[in-house]
Amino acid sequence: MDNKHTEDYVLVLEGRTEVQNASEVGKLSIISEFLNEDGSDSLSETIEANYKRVKQEILSLVESEIERIKNDAKLKHLIKE
Repeated sequence: MDNKHTEDYVLVLEGRTEVQNASEVGKLSIISEFLNEDGSDSLSETIEANYKRVKQEILSLVESEIERIKNDAKLKHLIKE
């Protein structure tokens, strides 16, 4: 991170916020950086990977719930095939 933005952040270490003076209280804290080993930003890739993972988990959940409903005598009328 370049120095021109440091005035907008408070460093967070091990769950503690280190504040150098009262004017820093309430400013944005960096809790995670998304930089690769080469220094490039991986935020977009991280967001995309998380989105795809969550989407797949939801699809799996919906599929299993549809099967559960189909196999329940009291609920199977809710599914049209």
